[in-house]
Amino acid sequence: MKYRVPKQFLIGVSATLLSSMPAVPALAQNAVIEEIVVTARKRSESLQEVPVAVSALTNEDLERQSATEFTDIALHIPNLFISEVQADPTIAGLSLRGQQQADTLLTTDSSVGVYVDGVNLPRQTGLNANMFDVERVEVLKGPQGTLYGRNTTGGAVNVIARKPDLEGLHGYVRATGGNESFTQLSAAANIPLSETVAMRIGAQKTDQDGLGSSNFNGNELMDQNELFVRASFMWDVSDRVTLLLQADHTDLDEGGAMEKLLQPGGLAVDPANTLPVTPSIVAGVRSGALSPADIPSAASPVPGPTFVPGVVAGYNELLGYTMGSSHENWADQETFVEATTGGLALSLAWELSDDMSLKSITGHRQWESDRLLDMDGSPYDILHPSLFVDAEIFSQELQINYATEQADWVFGAYYSSEEGDDGSKTIAVGPLNPTRNVTEGKVKNTSLGVYAQATYKISSRLDFTAGLRYTKEEKELENRNRLELAAVPGMVIACRVPPGNLAISSCAGDFSDAFDDPSWLVSLDYDISDTVMGYASIARSWRGGGQNLRAETDSKAAAPFAPEIATNYELGLKGDYLDSTLRANLALFVTDYEDIQRSIIVPGSASGSVVTVLTNAAEAQIFGAELEFWYSPTDAFSVFATAGYIDFEYQEFESFAQDGVSIVDRSNEDVSLPDLQASFSGRYDTPLSGNFELGVQLDYVWQDDRNLAPTSARSDVTSQEGFGRINARIDLKFGQGYTLSLWGKNLADESFLAGTTDFTGNLGHTIGVIGRPRTYGVTLSADFGDS
Repeated sequence: MKYRVPKQFLIGVSATLLSSMPAVPALAQNAVIEEIVVTARKRSESLQEVPVAVSALTNEDLERQSATEFTDIALHIPNLFISEVQADPTIAGLSLRGQQQADTLLTTDSSVGVYVDGVNLPRQTGLNANMFDVERVEVLKGPQGTLYGRNTTGGAVNVIARKPDLEGLHGYVRATGGNESFTQLSAAANIPLSETVAMRIGAQKTDQDGLGSSNFNGNELMDQNELFVRASFMWDVSDRVTLLLQADHTDLDEGGAMEKLLQPGGLAVDPANTLPVTPSIVAGVRSGALSPADIPSAASPVPGPTFVPGVVAGYNELLGYTMGSSHENWADQETFVEATTGGLALSLAWELSDDMSLKSITGHRQWESDRLLDMDGSPYDILHPSLFVDAEIFSQELQINYATEQADWVFGAYYSSEEGDDGSKTIAVGPLNPTRNVTEGKVKNTSLGVYAQATYKISSRLDFTAGLRYTKEEKELENRNRLELAAVPGMVIACRVPPGNLAISSCAGDFSDAFDDPSWLVSLDYDISDTVMGYASIARSWRGGGQNLRAETDSKAAAPFAPEIATNYELGLKGDYLDSTLRANLALFVTDYEDIQRSIIVPGSASGSVVTVLTNAAEAQIFGAELEFWYSPTDAFSVFATAGYIDFEYQEFESFAQDGVSIVDRSNEDVSLPDLQASFSGRYDTPLSGNFELGVQLDYVWQDDRNLAPTSARSDVTSQEGFGRINARIDLKFGQGYTLSLWGKNLADESFLAGTTDFTGNLGHTIGVIGRPRTYGVTLSADFGDS
C-alpha cells in the first residue's frame, strides 16, 4: 500500500521549516559560488531571488558536462527527462514533474514548452540535435501560463543563445574526434561592424558512424550527420532602442533509432484470434514452414495442418533475432531520418522611460521531416511505417515591463498561427496484406493570449506576486485518411475518414474545435536572511485540446479531446550558506492533474464495436521533491548534486474492455517514469607549472527502475531496472586560449532501454529502443580575442 502525504501536512511542515531554520555560521573561505542571472520572470534576476523552481545551466556547465545534444541537459536537472522518441531519434520527448504528451503529432500539444530566445518551438522535430553556442539553459518547473507564449502544465525550457556584442572581435574554433569515427567541427565569431552594429556567426558540423547496425543488411543505426548554422545581427539604434535579428538552419540525415525485437509474439496459438501471433505467422510463411492456404480466414475459418507447427517454427525463428548484442538487430529496411528545421526571429527592446520598457518578439519557424522505420527488428515485413511532417509557425509577442519602488509589472499579449501536414504510410504484415494504410491530416492551430503579472513589495523582506492570463485556441483538421494498394502507391481503395463535413471526391473531412481557459499564479516570498529565501505558490495552467488525427471511419474515434489542467501547490527554500560557499535549493510540490489525455477503448458507433481514442480519461495527484546542492570549499574544488522524487498516482482512470461492455479500472497503472533520480558532479581545477591549468570532472547520473510501457502485459521485457551512467572529462588549458579535452560518456557501457512499444493488441510483438552506448573522444579548442 502507498501512504500519501496529505497536502495540509506538507504545507504545515514546510512552513515550520522555513520559519525556524537556524542560521549557519560562516566560515572563512576563498571560494564563492558564482551568481547565476536568469530571465525566468521576463526580467533579469539572480537565480536565488526568483520565487520559482528554476534550474539553470551556464555555457561553462554545458561544456564541462560534455553536453552536445538537447537530451544531455536533463542529466543534472531534477525531475526532467528527455528521451529519444522511437519514431524519430531527432525528436526529443520531454517529461517534467511526471507530465508528458501522449504523441508528437501536430494535433497534440506538449506538456513542456521549449523556447529559444523567447520564440516558442511547438514541436520537437529536430530538437534533439546540437547544443551549440549557447549562453545558458533555464528550466522552469510547474504550470506555466502567466508569462509564457503557450500554456503548459509541466514547465518550460528556455534556451538562450550567445548574442553579438560591441566588445571587439572574438570567438573560438573547436575540433573533436571520437570513437565510431565521430568528428565535430565548430566555429563562432563575434564581429563588430560599427560602433552600434555587431554580428555573430557560427556553424557546427557533426558526423559519426552508426552506434548500432543491422546484421541483415548492414544499415547503420544511431549515426549522426548534422549541420547547424546560426547568424545574429544586433543594432543599437539609440541609447534606448536595440534590434536583434537571428536566423538559424539545421539539417539532419541519420540512420534511425536502434530498434530491437524484444518479444516475437506468444506461443499460445488461438486460430480464432491470430493477432497475438501475427509476426510468427509471417516468419513461418517466409521460412516455408507454414502454407498460406492453411491460415484461417473469414472464408475458411478452419486452420490447415501446417498452421500450428508453422506458427511455432516462426516463433522460434523470431526468438533468435532477440538474441545477440543489444546494439544489433536484423531489420531488413534501410531505415532513415531526414529533417530540416530553421527560422527567423526579430526582437525589439525599447526603454520607453526609466521605469518602463517594451519588448517585441516576432518569430517564424519551419520544419520538415521524413522517416522510414522498421518496427519489428527482423528480416520480415511485419511493420514498416514511413512518417512525414511539413509545418511552419508564425508567432508574435509583446511585453511591457513597468517598475516602481513598490511593484514590478509585466503586461503582455501573444499570438501564433501554425499550419502543416502530418501523416504516415504503413505496410503491416506485407506478405499477408496487399494494402497500405495512410493517415494524413492538414492541421491549423491558432492561439491568442493576454496576460499580466505583478510583484508587490509588502515589506523590505516580503513580496506578493499575482498573475493572470486568458488564452483562446482554435484547432482545425482536414482528415485525409485512406487505404491504398501497396503495389500502386496513390491508388485509393477506400476512404477512411470519420463522418463529418466529408467531401467524398477528395477523400477529406473537416473538423474544427475551440478551447479557452484562464491560467493564474499567486505566490509569497520572504527573505529569511540576506542569503536565504523561502516561498510558497499556487499556480494553475492548461495544455491545449485537439483532435484524433488517426481516427478512421467511426465517428466516436473522431471525438475531440479537451485541455488538461494542472494546479500546483509548492513550497521552496533557496539559500547560500558558509560565506556563499554552500548553496542548497529545495522545492516540495503537490500537483492536482485533471482531464488527463490518455488513450482508452470506448464503444464504437456500430453495435458491438470498439475504438481506441485519445480523450480526457483520468485524474491524478503528483507529489514530488527536488534538491539542488552546490559546494565550493576552495577555488580548486567544487561539487554539484541533485535529487528528484516523483510519486504519480491516478485518482481516477477507467476504460472499456475489448468487449466494449465491461469497465476496466486502470487507476493502479504506473507511468513510464522512475520514482527517483539523482546526479553527482565533482570538479577539480589546479594550475600546473608553466602556463598550464588542469581540470578534472566526474559525473554520475542514476535513475530508479521503471516500466517504459505501463499498459503492456509484458512488463518482463518492457521494464528497465535502475542504472547509472558515468561521464568524465579532463581539460588541459595552455598557451593563449587553447584547451585540450579528453571526455567520455557512459564509460561503463551500461546497456539500457530508452523506450518500448507494445504491439500485442494488434500485431503481437514488442519492440524496444536501445540507449546510447559508451562514447569517448578528444577536443581541441582555440579561443581568440576576449571571449
